[in-house]
Amino acid sequence: MSYATGGQYSGYFRTTGCGTPSLPACLFQTNPLGSYAVASSGIRTDAEGYSHGLWVSAKDGAALKAFANGYWEPVVSVEALQSSTYGGIGLNVRGRSGYGYAGYIQNVTGTNGLYVGAAPGTFNTSLYVSGNALVSGTLFASTKNFRIDHPQFPDSKYLQHSVIESDGYKVQYDGNVVLDSKGEGSVTLPGYVELVGRDFRYQLTPIGSAASVYVASELSGGRFTIAGGRAGQKVSWSLTGIRKDPAAVAEPLVVEQAKPPERQGRYLRPELYGQPASLSEAAEATATRTPPAADSGKTFGAAQLNPPVRLGH
Repeated sequence: MSYATGGQYSGYFRTTGCGTPSLPACLFQTNPLGSYAVASSGIRTDAEGYSHGLWVSAKDGAALKAFANGYWEPVVSVEALQSSTYGGIGLNVRGRSGYGYAGYIQNVTGTNGLYVGAAPGTFNTSLYVSGNALVSGTLFASTKNFRIDHPQFPDSKYLQHSVIESDGYKVQYDGNVVLDSKGEGSVTLPGYVELVGRDFRYQLTPIGSAASVYVASELSGGRFTIAGGRAGQKVSWSLTGIRKDPAAVAEPLVVEQAKPPERQGRYLRPELYGQPASLSEAAEATATRTPPAADSGKTFGAAQLNPPVRLGH
């Protein structure tokens, strides 16, 4: 076992790109520095059964920190194999009690924080979230649906609905009101409605019989009124507005947007336009780049990675 203190490494591994596509890993080498390797794969661990190939633990620090030096190569590459009974888990990240994150991914300018892809298939899922999800920015999707167990056949079917799309950020409120003896009614809304929305539109539908109902006074001070109906008549109402809250103002919706230069000629869904999968934006993002021959012996500078030190055993 290697052990080191004072900022030293208990193991140091460096890749040199000496592998090939058909044989990616070089021979494992050691030297007098202790646990030190020169290979195209810095660390490889294999485990079977319910054991752990690599177990990393840290207190008040980073349990695992990885650095990739260009060429689109992954910082951490994890592969899960399926057994005859269960599917494998490529990466299992678990947080303990207290405030914090089980996993944290931060991108820099011009990069994507996380790319997740799934094999083709109706029930294959790129990202499965069990529990709540919070997105503080903008969420883009070609379709946005909800899926639940079918109320009539919960054990054998799903029930799926889609959202209503719009070319603007909108809020909608609706309900029913029973008109008074004068054929009038008042609708009271929470105080935040006028802070969130603007340019409100109204829709009224009389129930039971026709009536010339109309909006007698528009929304103001959390209230709007309806008139023109019969005493005791129920009226369904709908109120739609355009969002004006700070988040909507800070990130206005751009309905038609030009693709950046590096994505020109590429598609989100190339198959829908009779184009090959190689022209997808995802294919560009995950393409493997081969480093130039002149850089095959490139090493990390001192500012990027501390040099290895002799370790105690």
